[in-house]
Amino acid sequence: QFVDFVRAIDKSKVAVQKALDETQILFDSLMQKYFG
Repeated sequence: QFVDFVRAIDKSKVAVQKALDETQILFDSLMQKYFG
């Protein structure tokens, strides 16, 4: 049961990291558009 809990946390970490990466890419492209 504890192992399942740890796996769930790892999955959510990956999801959060992916969302952050996508946000960063979006932000970077906006910056290039306006200030590039």
